[in-house]
Amino acid sequence: MPRESTVSRVLPAEHAVLFMLGNDDNDGDVADALRGRVDWPALLALAHSERATGELQRRIHTLSGVRVPEDTWSALQRMAMIADFETAQLQECLRDALGVLESLDARVMLLKGAAHVCSVYGGDFRHRPMADIDLLVDSSRAPSVQAALTASRWRQTVVGDLASAYIEHHHLPPLRDARGTNARLEIHTAPFAPGHPFGLTTERLWASAERLTPGQGAVTSPARGVFIPALGHQLLHVCLHFAWSHVMRFGAWRTFRDIRAFATSGRIDWEGFTRVAREMRAGTACYWTFRLAQTAAGVRLPPHVLDALRPPRPEWYLRGLERHYLLNLLPIRPASPSVRLDRAMWELGMLPARSGFRSVRPWDRDEQFVASARPSSPNPAGPSRQLWSTARYVSTVVGGSAREQRRNQS
Repeated sequence: MPRESTVSRVLPAEHAVLFMLGNDDNDGDVADALRGRVDWPALLALAHSERATGELQRRIHTLSGVRVPEDTWSALQRMAMIADFETAQLQECLRDALGVLESLDARVMLLKGAAHVCSVYGGDFRHRPMADIDLLVDSSRAPSVQAALTASRWRQTVVGDLASAYIEHHHLPPLRDARGTNARLEIHTAPFAPGHPFGLTTERLWASAERLTPGQGAVTSPARGVFIPALGHQLLHVCLHFAWSHVMRFGAWRTFRDIRAFATSGRIDWEGFTRVAREMRAGTACYWTFRLAQTAAGVRLPPHVLDALRPPRPEWYLRGLERHYLLNLLPIRPASPSVRLDRAMWELGMLPARSGFRSVRPWDRDEQFVASARPSSPNPAGPSRQLWSTARYVSTVVGGSAREQRRNQS
């Protein structure tokens, strides 16, 4: 598979193991990787940063022949127990928030992780960990909804001048559970920040939204006025959130796990999805999200899907970009030497002009909200050292890609 020929040669073992956890069908590959030279503290740190400690503990527990240092296993068990406890708290907070909205008679749509749990994870929040709760409400009701929530169990986390950054944003300042849990909640008025170029608008989401049935997803009962996006729109949002909002630099493990859950649900009309993705200017975002999920996590997708979304560029070009994206998927230990290079490589893959973005970029209006692995300040070593680092990195990426292609052709 592409993952065996590329990921094992490109990524550190700990990164490769983490991404493989996004696929429930590869126990043999995970076991083989864990029997190798794994930096266990680094793996636990990565799993914690991606909220994957519970899944890592459960997968290792079922594998045979994998020897984990005793102190590492004890630490992982504690981390997994805490993660599962926080997940249960998050689910309780979601029920409470929906109860508040129901008392206001305000319609609400679950977004991202909460919607996926109800759609493709069988209602089990443990299988889809998340950092916060994302709820979409009508923009006219957003202030009253936020006020009602802060009058119950939620408190503001952003006040004063800092709150001004959210005036034209697509969600209000985040709320945190006042009862001491780590749960956070965001009230959205749109799926993306203003100025985005995609056809996945608030109106489009509501037009095909599905009402939750009583008890569906163990979220609420009777679930009056609670909706989730149509399945295809959820998958499209996954791809755009990863490739656009997070510029392929954050949330990779959860993204790839979501792609696998949608792909194995048997409920995606792939021909319809690819057609809509292109119509909504999301073709390249979906292509790279799918390709990286396939390469890094071994997620199986219908071959014609990637063919239909593939940018019109030669394979050596796409391989070089794939190698760069793989090396920088996680905010811990990124390989790229500069933000400027990151953005240039993002543009080379996303092809803004051809995709219909023209001059629009995700960091133009909301740079403070776009994931970045490093500050954008100049390199303290000086411009010549920065230029040398960039040239050496590009040479490594391009050279590695060429060697990989020759190896596959031989």
